[in-house]
Amino acid sequence: MNSAEENSVVSFTLVNPFALRKYEFEVPTPLKILLELEGAKSVLVANIMVVQTPIELSTVNYLAPLIFNLDKQLMGQVVLDSNKYPHYHLRENILSHTHG
Repeated sequence: MNSAEENSVVSFTLVNPFALRKYEFEVPTPLKILLELEGAKSVLVANIMVVQTPIELSTVNYLAPLIFNLDKQLMGQVVLDSNKYPHYHLRENILSHTHG
């Protein structure tokens, strides 16, 4: 994240979690309503990645996915219950679930 000075830009690197590992969770009903997900055709899930050098040291936050309704240009973030999703963590190495 960049500085919070005036005219500064805050940016995040997002990754497709489904390309990195088996990943599934339930979107809470209040967030479904807020993001108007019912019947939405273009929903995107992404996770924040902290990029390191070398790239193999980068980490992904699987515990707090971002959910986008691209049709309505809405976005929200859910913090998953770590008791319900014990295999998802705030900082997981990007290579933890790759094979090869």
